[in-house]
Amino acid sequence: GLENNTLGSDIILTAFKDCLDPSQTATCGREFSVKTSVFSGQFSRTCCDTDFCNGGDLQVPPSDNTPNGYICEDCFNNQSADPCTATGVVQCTGKQNACVGYFGTFSRTGEAGRSYSVKGCTTQDFCKLGIFNLAGTQIYNYALKCAPALKV
Repeated sequence: GLENNTLGSDIILTAFKDCLDPSQTATCGREFSVKTSVFSGQFSRTCCDTDFCNGGDLQVPPSDNTPNGYICEDCFNNQSADPCTATGVVQCTGKQNACVGYFGTFSRTGEAGRSYSVKGCTTQDFCKLGIFNLAGTQIYNYALKCAPALKV
């Protein structure tokens, strides 16, 4: 699997191979993304079900940064988990057609946990499946709200 966690110009790329908790199989073969004007995250996981089937190199899926005509409220606060107030809108890209609000604590790979409040674009799969176990980014004590994005 692969995580691309970008905050401003700080990019943390986490590639992983492991055995998957059976409760997480709904995340197999899917790509998820979240985007604000400050933060973006892309997550993908490919799964197989035979011994040592995860050999070979990981393939990084290409990023689709093409605006798709959807917009969402945009805000980012890394000081508090209290819901932030929109400061504008963010253009959704690729398969992002839902708006997300995340309010809680998470830690990026190699960093201590801190409180965040985020509103932006995401994919429908992320809204359907919610927060799931990630190899690098650790997420806890949160609220997640999704709504359809506005087509412009």
